[in-house]
Amino acid sequence: MFTDLHQYGVVRALVASSAFHHLGLREWNKWFPNAAIFAPAQSIARVERQAKLHGIQPLAKASSITGPRLELIDMPHYKTGEVLVRIKTERGLVWYVTDIVMNMRALPDNRIMRLVFKLTRSGPGLKFNNIAPLFMVKNKGELKRWLAAELDKAPPQWLIPCHGDIVELGSNPARVRRLFTSS
Repeated sequence: MFTDLHQYGVVRALVASSAFHHLGLREWNKWFPNAAIFAPAQSIARVERQAKLHGIQPLAKASSITGPRLELIDMPHYKTGEVLVRIKTERGLVWYVTDIVMNMRALPDNRIMRLVFKLTRSGPGLKFNNIAPLFMVKNKGELKRWLAAELDKAPPQWLIPCHGDIVELGSNPARVRRLFTSS
């Protein structure tokens, strides 16, 4: 798997998308020791500690590597940090999100987690994750307003949630907008 990437060019950056999504980063770093490592600013200390890596840089410093088609945005209103990735493609804009939006086909099998997801209206289907903000976000309302404003500035054709299926929005970003305008 690691060697297959060489056909696409030099791996210059590795990214931990949040304080909780860092597994494998150390292994990737062994394969690509010259790649800079980035993470949301609020998550750097935890990612360094958990991955046993040092020198991780904030996402804001990645723009010199990513170029104009890829944006790694350190989302505001977080305690723990999370990235919004925007990718400009020939077929439209793609958003990748880690934990704040999910599109799970079914609720978790674990009875307790199933109940938690059901009570918080965090699944199944395309949903704002109302569980994560309890311990990851400083101000859920402000985060939702910020996401709605970002949606107005740059509506995606596709939404790729870390948890769940890809959502093709086409010319209907309202499917995502309702996630950021509901309470």
